[in-house]
Amino acid sequence: MKKNLHSILFTLIAFAPNLYADAYDWTGINIGVKAGSASMDSRLENRVVGSQHYFNAYGDSIVLKDTSALGGIFLGAQKQYKNYLFGVELDHTFGDLEETKQMTGPFATNNFKVRMKNINSIAGKLGYAFDDNLIYAKLGYASAKFSTQADEIPRFDHTGVSSNRQSGYLIGLGFDKSLKLLNKNIILGINYDHYEFNDKTQIGQDLSGFIPTYDVNVNPSLHTLMVKLSYKFN
Repeated sequence: MKKNLHSILFTLIAFAPNLYADAYDWTGINIGVKAGSASMDSRLENRVVGSQHYFNAYGDSIVLKDTSALGGIFLGAQKQYKNYLFGVELDHTFGDLEETKQMTGPFATNNFKVRMKNINSIAGKLGYAFDDNLIYAKLGYASAKFSTQADEIPRFDHTGVSSNRQSGYLIGLGFDKSLKLLNKNIILGINYDHYEFNDKTQIGQDLSGFIPTYDVNVNPSLHTLMVKLSYKFN
């Protein structure tokens, strides 16, 4: 019996390095594409003091929501230590999230519109790997381009527009898996990100030049769910 135990122990010791050598290594540089859906919540708040045109009073606000498809590209670098992974990821997301909502103003009914065109981000990545599976969390900086538009209908023909980039943070969770049956460096994953952008006052220029500009505080947030496909260079 003792001899058998020694034999089993010797066998495990002999094969342990080979088992470790066969384990998947997530260290490398990866580049990929992603596609999915996003949900945007935006709050516009009037910052004009005194005579009003689009809004009724200082502090009036309107909330706009939209859901749409998004796509993007990303580049990342990561290092695996035992089962832990540390990395950084650069990301560019593009799409056309846009929502319009009506609000009664002092002179007529107005259409208010918010539009998000793209997001740039950089995030740190912390993960846990078990062979060819990886779960991870992200935290980082994000910047997005938002534009607003106010249309006065139907009595007058005034349109005010503004556009600016707003910064904020992102926090995310994801799961990646190596498609090693096809190619161990091809990685398929799914990722959820929440973006929260800082309030920023945008100054809307009236295209007719007849009425003053409008000042509106824009407070957007975003939820995205993406499928990701990438290739890892060792």
